[in-house]
Amino acid sequence: MYNLTLSLIYQTSRKAQNHNQMSETITIQLTAELYRSPMKDRNEDKYGYGGCICCNKPMKETDCLYVHMNENWVALNPQFVTEENCLELTGANSQGCFPIGNDCAKKMKGFVFNPNK
Repeated sequence: MYNLTLSLIYQTSRKAQNHNQMSETITIQLTAELYRSPMKDRNEDKYGYGGCICCNKPMKETDCLYVHMNENWVALNPQFVTEENCLELTGANSQGCFPIGNDCAKKMKGFVFNPNK
């Protein structure tokens, strides 16, 4: 799993004469293991391929979200990782985006996006 650590330095002031310098470290998770539904194999036998990447359940195009994956088959944080910086930030090239249903997307909070928003 890849993380990005940022150190922030900022100043606070209390009554203009007392300035304090503060620092804070924030760690952002850039990658996560893709959720795999226990129903995926059964749904693949029943529906075939082409549905949700996590469970193979068919879905309407209007109901799906997307998850961005890299070549190591890990999900990428869409707020920070793009196709252009994927190799630099995660050590692998982008594999592209795959549809994920609403139920499975709940298991991948922070790693799914709606391209229409």
